[in-house]
Amino acid sequence: MGTSEAIDVLIRDWPGIRERLTDRTRELVQDQIAELASEPIPELITGKAGRLCLLIGNELPPVHPFRVALTEGGTRFLRSDPDPVALADWFSTREILLYLVARRGTRQATAAEVQERAEAWLLAADSLSENELVTRGADPGAPDLIQLEGHDGRVQWPAFQFGARTDLVKEINGILAAADDPWGAADWWLGRHSRLGGAPAALLGEVDDQVLLDAARTERAEA
Repeated sequence: MGTSEAIDVLIRDWPGIRERLTDRTRELVQDQIAELASEPIPELITGKAGRLCLLIGNELPPVHPFRVALTEGGTRFLRSDPDPVALADWFSTREILLYLVARRGTRQATAAEVQERAEAWLLAADSLSENELVTRGADPGAPDLIQLEGHDGRVQWPAFQFGARTDLVKEINGILAAADDPWGAADWWLGRHSRLGGAPAALLGEVDDQVLLDAARTERAEA
């Protein structure tokens, strides 16, 4: 069962998936996600994640991408995690919790709140200021560098862009249209990629350059 791949689809397509679920299933999903995210015993996390996916999959047609990923995917846990069954740690950094972790009787997070919290996660990543960029001899205005502006107006540049593979990063940023969608590009680099088995930024120098280039082109084609 491809639990990890199915969860990736769940995160990406949650609003559409949620519309297909009955009210009762939505309530059960909310409770199961909250329980999963707070599970203290790592050995129990994978099983609970699998049951969550089956609960959702039972209400979706066989051709739905979630069902396809669940049936055909081959990853039961996240290979990039220090503890390969610590799915809850990964959940806690992703937007899905912003949609789902709400006990009965509490309101659903608004789209604006989800966006704000997702941006906060990216802004919390290791970054450089404009002064630090200038000190390094980099051009803060370069269109092939991701720059993120917080609500306080401060601009920062994710630090992974300035290592030994800067040229590759810039090329991929161009593929991802980072100048037009810096948040989307940053999320691609810093979020876990199911096909790569980890966050692309963490795989720089660890996998062949072409693997990252192909993954970025596929992402752009599917956008």
